[in-house]
Amino acid sequence: MARRPELRPHFDLLVPLPTDKVMVRLTERFEGARPDWVGHLTGTHGQLVVPRSLRHLWSPWLTFDARAEEDGTLITGRFAPHPSVWTMYMAMYGIVIFSMFGLGCFGLSQWLAEEPPTMLWSLPIGVILLAALYGSAFIGQGLTAEQMRGMRSFMEGCFSDVEARWVS
Repeated sequence: MARRPELRPHFDLLVPLPTDKVMVRLTERFEGARPDWVGHLTGTHGQLVVPRSLRHLWSPWLTFDARAEEDGTLITGRFAPHPSVWTMYMAMYGIVIFSMFGLGCFGLSQWLAEEPPTMLWSLPIGVILLAALYGSAFIGQGLTAEQMRGMRSFMEGCFSDVEARWVS
């Protein structure tokens, strides 16, 4: 069964090791991967990013958390663009929605005043803009697919000697 497209793709990796050993392995792997990836760890939270020299506006950031489970440690990762790009993206959603609400109210008042409700045209235009914003996320994912695969395999490679498994 094909997975449904996600605005922010994620994964779960179950590693049969205690959380402290998982974090030690990640620390060692991050230190050895400096030219290819840049990793940051704080407690059980981490980020894996593309080095600044290779980074583009659309380059992904992998943010992940590790937590203890019965069978070991569950690493939950989520891909997103740079935090400032993500903030801009969400702000654009907010601006379009707020504009649709305001212009829709104005159009409704035009209609109630028995004037031509020309501002109601803002609603279908807003829906088109929202659909375009939503679609642009998947265009960005297409541009970064190779980097996301690389990040995912990098994380998997940290635990290649144990039977880590992907959880759906």
